[in-house]
Amino acid sequence: MRNVLVLALSAITLSSCLLDDEKTEFGNGPDFVGFSNSSSVTAFEVSGEIKSYNLPVQYFGPSSSKNTADIVVSVDIDLENTTGEAGVHYDFEPVTITLTAEDGYIGYVPVTILTENAEAPDEVTLAFTLTDVQTESTLDMVVSE
Repeated sequence: MRNVLVLALSAITLSSCLLDDEKTEFGNGPDFVGFSNSSSVTAFEVSGEIKSYNLPVQYFGPSSSKNTADIVVSVDIDLENTTGEAGVHYDFEPVTITLTAEDGYIGYVPVTILTENAEAPDEVTLAFTLTDVQTESTLDMVVSE
């Protein structure tokens, strides 16, 4: 009896994993605006120099090729998740960039890294957030965080 119960539960579990092709609509979900990578590790030499880093922001998704409208994105530092100190490890002012079809809907946010006050092997985390996204597009768009 126990084996039959295990077999029945296995059958129910497996059948719930099967794809119902009648109800699946691949490629019809929303488009996304967000950072190209959820995280990035970038090493900077402790040389006392000021370094620049370009943080990529991108618009992508199943309908993105149909879009022709510009997308205006505002980016700020996420202080809750940043371990670096402004003016010591980095300089950053909130910035607004425009993603355009001509540029493949990819834009870059400039970040200034200050290496003078760093000590090897310091690990400093800088986290960023999208504070505003505006577009005249009528396509379904989600802000990715």
